[in-house]
Amino acid sequence: MIKVLKMVTGEEVLAEIISEEADRVKVKNPITIMMQRTQNGEIGMGFLPYLPYSESREFEFKTDHIVVCKEVDNEL
Repeated sequence: MIKVLKMVTGEEVLAEIISEEADRVKVKNPITIMMQRTQNGEIGMGFLPYLPYSESREFEFKTDHIVVCKEVDNEL
C-alpha cells in the first residue's frame, strides 16, 4: 500500500508501506514531495528520491517523527 507521510520536519514522503508497528513504520522506495514554482508562475509538484545516496531503498521511520500517515489519493 502506498501512503504519504508528513514528518515533524515538514517533509512529505511518499512510499510503499512494508509494515506498521506501534513504534515504527517500515517503507520501501520513498520519495520526497517538493512544491515548486513552474516557469509560468504556477505551483507544481516535484519528486526526489529520499536519501538518494543510500545503498538501501528500505527505511524505518519512528512513529513519533510522523505527524500524519494517509493513503494516497489515486485521483492525483
